[in-house]
Amino acid sequence: MKHNLRQDHMRFLKTPTVADLPLGEYFPHRFSINRLGSIATIEPDPKTGAVLFFMSTTCKDCNFEAIEAYCERFQYKTYLFVDGEQSFIDELREKYTPFFIERADISTLHAEINIEVVPWVYALNSVGQIVSGGIFNCIDRLCVKIDPLIKVFDTGAIANDVNQSVF
Repeated sequence: MKHNLRQDHMRFLKTPTVADLPLGEYFPHRFSINRLGSIATIEPDPKTGAVLFFMSTTCKDCNFEAIEAYCERFQYKTYLFVDGEQSFIDELREKYTPFFIERADISTLHAEINIEVVPWVYALNSVGQIVSGGIFNCIDRLCVKIDPLIKVFDTGAIANDVNQSVF
């Protein structure tokens, strides 16, 4: 079975993407998310990978309704990093319980992992390679950005069939 998992992650690299990204590069496993030095650890699901969102409450293009639509439609292991007030982060945690949600600082994210603009999304395969991503502002654009995961894993429900706790 291990051989199949290794082959699965290669399918993404054969799929063209609309994003101009370092496709095939490994996303950092650990990185700082704020000026206090808080560290995020990214561990993609071994079957379906992960989706990483970077957003801000002060960004006029950051449409949190797109996150809600994503939550209703998909079940990938999901990380949401938001530059905003702690009270808003707490509301998001209550609303999206399966997500890993952290308060982050955009300037720190830029220095650590080169997030230059928000809203931004990355799709990672099961071994942590970037397979797609980019800017989005609605669910339709978001689906285009994570299309390689959708093509291979549909809604991502495979991960939840085996492991209800994604974090």
